[in-house]
Amino acid sequence: MNAYKLSANVPKNRKISIDVPANIPEGPVEIILVFQAQQKTSSKAIIEKACGSLKGSRFNTEAYFKQKHEDKELER
Repeated sequence: MNAYKLSANVPKNRKISIDVPANIPEGPVEIILVFQAQQKTSSKAIIEKACGSLKGSRFNTEAYFKQKHEDKELER
């Protein structure tokens, strides 16, 4: 068995057309697609990323509750 490596880009229509080198004989061939799997982003990661961008803002719940706790301590 011989192997021949070709590279291609998968377009939106998901169809690839390749020109086979002349030294490959006619007849059945086996085609293997090797690709980098896309990483799925978890809901937790999305929320952490969004909350991280709010760090230091009045919308940061951690900072809000910390400030609220400090305010309660001052009232005592």
